Amino acid sequence: MKKKDKQEGFHYHAKEIKRNKGLNDDYKTVISFIVVIVVIGILVVALFYFNGRFVTRDFFQDETTTTTTAATYDETLLTVKTMFGVSNSEYYVLLYDTNADGSFLYDSLASAYDNEDINLYTVDMSSAMNKAYYDPDGEENSKPKSSEDVVITRPTLIVFKKGRVSSYITDRDEIAKMLANRETEEE
Repeated sequence: MKKKDKQEGFHYHAKEIKRNKGLNDDYKTVISFIVVIVVIGILVVALFYFNGRFVTRDFFQDETTTTTTAATYDETLLTVKTMFGVSNSEYYVLLYDTNADGSFLYDSLASAYDNEDINLYTVDMSSAMNKAYYDPDGEENSKPKSSEDVVITRPTLIVFKKGRVSSYITDRDEIAKMLANRETEEE
């Protein structure tokens, strides 16, 4: 009988091994731990790929790709220092504070100006580069010889001929007439 019990015990043990496919509980725990680690690793790699591809869009870019932006500036916009150095033989320079009340009048006059023979340049007196020449309470110099002599107290149109000041106009109606080409002032 002992032999039969041993055989049955052996037989029972063999059936359990077949049913578990030769794996005991510790071995199953280790296998499931490794599977979980691999799945987490795959998720981390997938998240890294998704972030680089769709969120920041810089992970898969070619390093030779460069983005350049060209500097653009308005050629009709001058500073007080550069207004005496324009190479045209005759030109107008409209100086006004673009942030002041009523500046829309001078903005519209400058944008509507249409004379191919005489260029119109504008100087923004609210700009930091021009503030040293703008003094609303000061005494203006109507015959400046250079940029150091310029003192602007209100909107002004200066007519330059051959690099020198030909006319200095501060009256709003006169400025409008000059820029509307209705009347040309000759000196």
